[in-house]
Amino acid sequence: MLERELIGQKDVFAIEFEITSTANYIMGKIQIWIGGLYIGSFEDINILSVTLYQLNNIKTLTASQSLLKNRLTKIYYRVHLGKSSYDFSLNHTKPPIPTPYGSRSNAKELHKVSLGESFDDFSIEYYYDSSSIHFIWSLHENPYFEYPGYPNEEMSFSVTGDFFHRTVDEFENKLTFLQNLYKAT
Repeated sequence: MLERELIGQKDVFAIEFEITSTANYIMGKIQIWIGGLYIGSFEDINILSVTLYQLNNIKTLTASQSLLKNRLTKIYYRVHLGKSSYDFSLNHTKPPIPTPYGSRSNAKELHKVSLGESFDDFSIEYYYDSSSIHFIWSLHENPYFEYPGYPNEEMSFSVTGDFFHRTVDEFENKLTFLQNLYKAT
């Protein structure tokens, strides 16, 4: 329907999408870019407002400083990784897994996020401090879609809160504009 559109900067944080249907919802292909790496499959179709909702949740958490404590990390280890040997009785606030761009050692509280169907092959988490959102992600071991050349290790990258907020706001404005445009026709 519409050509691919990119909001933001791929080497920092960007949202790339393409509208495929406007029947009941604005549907399309979508990926996010963090630090020059894409996350998500352009082969899958997503309700774009679902991704926007989840991105706005990140904005809300980072703006309000209301956080879920370290329970998400514990749940992640127990359910997602199936780690029965991880000692949940200790008061861990972050898993001890190094990443190419840094370490989880800076994470005070870690949040898992699901951005929609296009992102099901990835595990995406984030934490934040007073000025930045720190993303940590990895491609699942047996993804449904193919991602030739994608790194097998866990990746991380920091995005300033201002840049992230501006990019998500621009995406929201674009979707609102398109919803209003398609309602009128």
